[in-house]
Amino acid sequence: APRWLGDSAIVYSASNGREVPAAYEALLDGTVRKIGRRNGLDANVPLSNGGILYSQPDFTDPFHLRNDLYISRDGNDTQLTHGARLAQPDARRDGEIVAVQSIPGSTRIVRVSADGQHISPITVGSAEIQWGDPRWSPAGTSIVAIRVTRGGINEIAVLDTTGSVERVLVAERAILAAPAWSSSGDRVYYTSTRTGTTQAYVTSADHPGLRTRLSSSTTGLFSAEPSAIGDKLAALEFKFDGYHLGFTPVRFREMLRTSPIGASDSGCVECDITPPPPFPAAASEPLVRRRYSPWQSLAPKYWEPVVTLANGSGNVFGAATSGEDVIGRHSYYADAGFNTKYHEVEAFAAYQYAGLGQPFINLSAEQTFDHFGLVDSANTDVGTLARRARIYGLSTTLVRPRARTSGSLSLGGEIESRNFSTDPVTVLAQLPAIYSRTLNYPSVFAAASWSNVQRPALSISREDGISVSASGRRRWRSGEASSGSNSVVGVIAAYKSLDLPGFSHHALALRVAGAVADKNAISTFSAGGLSGGSLGIASGVSFGTERRTFGVRGFPPSAEQGTRALGGTFEYRAPLSAPSRRVPFIPVLFDRISVSAFGEAGRAWCPSDAPTAATVCGAFNRGGPWLASTGAEADFDTAIQYDVPARFRVGFAVPVVNRSVANAKAVSVYLTLGTSF
Repeated sequence: APRWLGDSAIVYSASNGREVPAAYEALLDGTVRKIGRRNGLDANVPLSNGGILYSQPDFTDPFHLRNDLYISRDGNDTQLTHGARLAQPDARRDGEIVAVQSIPGSTRIVRVSADGQHISPITVGSAEIQWGDPRWSPAGTSIVAIRVTRGGINEIAVLDTTGSVERVLVAERAILAAPAWSSSGDRVYYTSTRTGTTQAYVTSADHPGLRTRLSSSTTGLFSAEPSAIGDKLAALEFKFDGYHLGFTPVRFREMLRTSPIGASDSGCVECDITPPPPFPAAASEPLVRRRYSPWQSLAPKYWEPVVTLANGSGNVFGAATSGEDVIGRHSYYADAGFNTKYHEVEAFAAYQYAGLGQPFINLSAEQTFDHFGLVDSANTDVGTLARRARIYGLSTTLVRPRARTSGSLSLGGEIESRNFSTDPVTVLAQLPAIYSRTLNYPSVFAAASWSNVQRPALSISREDGISVSASGRRRWRSGEASSGSNSVVGVIAAYKSLDLPGFSHHALALRVAGAVADKNAISTFSAGGLSGGSLGIASGVSFGTERRTFGVRGFPPSAEQGTRALGGTFEYRAPLSAPSRRVPFIPVLFDRISVSAFGEAGRAWCPSDAPTAATVCGAFNRGGPWLASTGAEADFDTAIQYDVPARFRVGFAVPVVNRSVANAKAVSVYLTLGTSF
């Protein structure tokens, strides 16, 4: 929606893929300057006092997305209306605003005071009439707008300031759009699809039936906008690589020829107006109402592979699926994988019920395995201890989505059941008796997150923002009320885009995590291993059995254990190619390919004053030195079944600090699903 800013610049909205939607100012020599972020692509209207009026959508609560009016002035944005459902605004010299308001099943034109406090409808919207694109005349005494009437007839109508239709300038069974007054107010520019492609036209504002076609673009010309003086015409032309903004001098006063309203151009005989078809007769039988049933739309419609290839910890092969009913009341996610080294099945399932509005109700069940090397008093390996954990959870989640930020808060409880086994089996009898029992650990927790990161359409990474999350937990041993332990985990990630060559921005990404548990801790934090394979099930809630808070690529999972943990990752991410090609005979689309170089470090340890008898710090603590690695990977952003996004990561990691402590390989090659963070 280009608008002239004086006679030497044009302001417009764009979403070019490299940036989030924004407003830009273009000088006539092609110099472009970003002037502000936008949530949508509506018009930016220059005001006489130097501000810019625009409309954009945002959430008014977790379930309603509404368009409201804003004014940007001197880099500051002021919201004029709240939840008013207003779009396509235009302003008169005195600041009075005209806009389109959405109402149930229709639209209407309203006038809005300059401060946004008063909204007055001036037309009536109904099932038979829709309105759009209102524009004040230069004198401020008339309004031109699009009216779509019964039978699909599009009209360019001139209204007085009270909303009464004074005359119809054009009426066609075609898509009419973007009417704009000439500087003198005697003509109206607009676009029409009457020839099969969108072209620019001009018509007399006072004598319906006079019009001239101005363009003959093969692919379409949109939003013809005359300058304030009237000597230039700006427009958008659609080409193979997107929209192009340009202008042309108006060196003559267009010769308007007589043409009956609705008559076609030569070569478009199908464009003539015909009487609108009658509405179908009402059904003779009343509609049958039935109670809503989610089951048909809730059934799983796809599956995707879950594959983790990692040295030392076994390869995992499995599948994942998810589903949601048509109104979003029920949603679920499930995955399962088989570890080829230990012959174990890890699985996760989650269900969310949103029928209460807020809060959401979450149920989850998970089975995981951890493995620890066992040594005797001579520090000789004698076997492996396997810990199986089955975790069942119930929680409630409050979410606060916004167009530019998101936040969530979860409160809930879990019960974890643990069993131990050894390889060889005979070693289990030589361990303390606690490892021969089933241990149950109930807990309560609270978790919160907030993020303002950006994600342009063609991006390979989150950009230009931070995300913060924190969780706290209190856990007990079953039957021991005095055995409660507390733990806290915090994670912060920061992202910065770099405007370097490529189909998207390059990005710097930094992530830092920390965790602490008290001396009564029932479980440890672990450092080491490959992080990835996390999938989202619903807004503000994500799940995944392979997401590691303190992962260090190149080291075995749980290489270190302890009641304290620290970790950090730094990555440089660069775009490589955007093929957007399908794989023949396989329902996979390769969309974007990128590469990254990383450095990663982490450690888990117990403090020196931690008790060792009958605690988690007594059995597996290795002293907790720093583990660090570096490496690189190629990331493939794909669409499985053409509409389920997934990222495959292929890379290598080289341990550079304390490789011998964890018995890590000199170089590890991996393939996994999901982002590193």
